[in-house]
Amino acid sequence: MSKQQPISRRQFFTRTATAGVVTAAAGLVLGACGGKSADGPSCEPHGLSLADQQTRTMNKYVDVTTMKDKHCANCQLFKPAADPKACGSCTVIKGIVSPNGYCQLWAEKKA
Repeated sequence: MSKQQPISRRQFFTRTATAGVVTAAAGLVLGACGGKSADGPSCEPHGLSLADQQTRTMNKYVDVTTMKDKHCANCQLFKPAADPKACGSCTVIKGIVSPNGYCQLWAEKKA
């Protein structure tokens, strides 16, 4: 039968801090990948000012709309990227915007 050595308080805090740093670093690395979800590209904004973040929130921007006929790709305010499936931009909502997204400012694109 093996005897387990009790862990000291210092070892406990060192291991806990190390695990926290590793977890945070993994989150940053994976978040920077800008992967795609099943519904399209992940268009997480980075480096937005507080005012720009509030504009997104106030207008209820979401990356994936629940409304079949209302999405950023067919909105007058959306500026698509060269790849139509990639994140684009908006004339009002700052930062990158998903073509599958939606906000309250949606306006039907005129032909």
